Amino acid sequence: MLSALPITQKDIIISKFLVLYSLNLIISCSCIFPAVILLIFKKIISVSAGIIFLLSGLTIPVIPMCAASILSTIIEYCSVFFKRKNQISILFFYLLMTGYFITVSFNRDLDSILLDNLLQTQLYKIFPLSKLFYIDQNIYLKILQFISLTIIVTIVYIFFIGKNYNKIHQKLNTQSFKNKKTKSILRSPFFSLYLKEFNPFITSPIRVLNCGLGIISLCVLCVGCMILGFNKIEILLGIRGLEHILTQYGSSVIGAFFLMSCTTSSSISLEGKNLWILQTAPIGISQILNSKIAVNMSIHLIGYLFAMIAILPNIRSGFLQILLTVFVPVFYSFFISAVGIFFNIKYLNLNWNDEISVIKHSPASIITHLIAIITIIISTSLFFIINFIYIIIPICLSFGIVGIYLYKKSIKTIYLIQKY
Repeated sequence: MLSALPITQKDIIISKFLVLYSLNLIISCSCIFPAVILLIFKKIISVSAGIIFLLSGLTIPVIPMCAASILSTIIEYCSVFFKRKNQISILFFYLLMTGYFITVSFNRDLDSILLDNLLQTQLYKIFPLSKLFYIDQNIYLKILQFISLTIIVTIVYIFFIGKNYNKIHQKLNTQSFKNKKTKSILRSPFFSLYLKEFNPFITSPIRVLNCGLGIISLCVLCVGCMILGFNKIEILLGIRGLEHILTQYGSSVIGAFFLMSCTTSSSISLEGKNLWILQTAPIGISQILNSKIAVNMSIHLIGYLFAMIAILPNIRSGFLQILLTVFVPVFYSFFISAVGIFFNIKYLNLNWNDEISVIKHSPASIITHLIAIITIIISTSLFFIINFIYIIIPICLSFGIVGIYLYKKSIKTIYLIQKY
């Protein structure tokens, strides 16, 4: 469709590049700005050096963006040759990501390295160009080198991709396999709605990467603890007392991963112009909401099972601690599911051009993630003030009450969808 417009291929690449750059710039600046201000206040760097750091921050996202887009293109191209293209694409991505972090974390002398040196070494391995930002006498020259390299990479990237845009697009959209005809199976309305919501999720890399990253991270952490042991993971991640944190506060840690993984904040909007099918179907509104909440909680269940296998055998604090670890994450999962549904209905968007605008950039998704972050901060702060066992039960009750209220409120307000 874009190729038919009276614009050049380079214009298409530049426009997409600028949109992605703007989003990544917000994230990078939110990390760089507080760090630079702190360095200036502590007089580690001068004000002029701080300004140089901030200006150089404008170029930081570019090289990782170019590398990530090239790798994703390669992964997408490789997945074209398989029958289930989307699932293979997701699998390739996580295998590559897991292998990469295992490689950069490998060090024979980890036990003898100080934590500060370990973190610095790991950072250099993850992003080698970060060495150019090491504060020394040649910092200005190094930053100039980084900016020059960024400009060169950007020009080469836009020129090459822009010149071969149509070829790349055709290759990535080639279907090597024809879909086989499947027999229709009679299912209950709820289960049909559940599969209608679940199948698009697992076949969409965009949905999995943006809505399921927290759960996948939890699974990777738990598998790492089971295979390598807690002590090794403590050193690799630079987190002291990881085993104590997971066994004593594991229920809240699991809940935090659940809060950062929410599919319901965009599930209704993703119906788009096909929402009329649900509206005219002989099913209740509660069944629609229940199916979407069930999908989100099912995704959480995957990480939950891995966490139980990794954490429960190591709990030695008694039966009450085991009960909290088992049941508390359920309240977190239901709470964020209800919050996502509520705000998705409140800020419903059925007219969208691409999924990413709904999943990641919509008001409902942003507000849901902000509530998740605030909830994690408040609950963690309370754990330092009040005994964990005494405060976690009121927190769970609060999650349950708020979740039920938002769920009932969503059922009432969803009738407003008829106006669209």
